[in-house]
Amino acid sequence: MGWDIHGPSPCDSCAEIHGIGWPDDLLAVSLPPMQEFPLSGEYIELHKLLKLLGAVESGGAAKALVAEGRVRVDGQVELRKGCKIRVGQTVEYPGGRVRVAG
Repeated sequence: MGWDIHGPSPCDSCAEIHGIGWPDDLLAVSLPPMQEFPLSGEYIELHKLLKLLGAVESGGAAKALVAEGRVRVDGQVELRKGCKIRVGQTVEYPGGRVRVAG
């Protein structure tokens, strides 16, 4: 039996049956504890924050992580490596979450 190109894909059916989607529902289940990062200035660029947090070993790796869409700022995927992160914002990345504090 072939797939109906106008019907749900097997992945859609699985999500309906098991009540999970990708990736938001899975992220909610497996999020690490929230850390706090004390910010002394007005802002910090996203790729620099990731490097300071130890999420990556180099600035180049931080830029690649952002470019791949694997970082969220305030719950939204962020693709700008130079995005200015300010007090009160949260950043999620593989293996960690941080809230920027003043």
